[in-house]
Amino acid sequence: MRSGNSLHLFFLGALLLGLLLVLLYEPKEFWSGGKSLQKEQNLSDLELYDFTYKEITPEGVVVLALGQKGYKFDEEEIIEDLNLSRFLQQEQRIEVLESPLAIKRGEKLFFPQSALYIKDDASRFWSEKGEYELDKKLFRGEGRFWLVRAQDRAQGYDINYSASSGILEAKEIKAKLEMGR
Repeated sequence: MRSGNSLHLFFLGALLLGLLLVLLYEPKEFWSGGKSLQKEQNLSDLELYDFTYKEITPEGVVVLALGQKGYKFDEEEIIEDLNLSRFLQQEQRIEVLESPLAIKRGEKLFFPQSALYIKDDASRFWSEKGEYELDKKLFRGEGRFWLVRAQDRAQGYDINYSASSGILEAKEIKAKLEMGR
């Protein structure tokens, strides 16, 4: 009878120890060795599919973003197949940015797989890679680019464009410009 009580006490002690461990540790951390399972597997906080995002102010819609997939992490947001339209209040015009992949960190958008920038006057440029500062309205391209405006064509490397000032700069520009008669 005495060994039976000892056996019961052993299992009761093991059960209490197990419950104590579960109460002291978050279950995810307990099962993943003390590491957050979300951090370990790089899981996003939020995932969106085939989404439309609108930013509306008293003046109306100022941002319209469409995407196929979107992921929100602590430090960044990743958007696949982005089509971003912005109404620039001071300039009274619309700009569009399109990219197969965009990464937003703070007030910057990064385009590691190319970007197409379209102005409402139908002029546009494409860059192999790029970065756009939302608050400064400044696009910095990296690598090859091409530009089309009415009958004009240009190509080169490392395009920089300020939507605020309208100034465009680049390296090794080759252009065909229509001067008129």
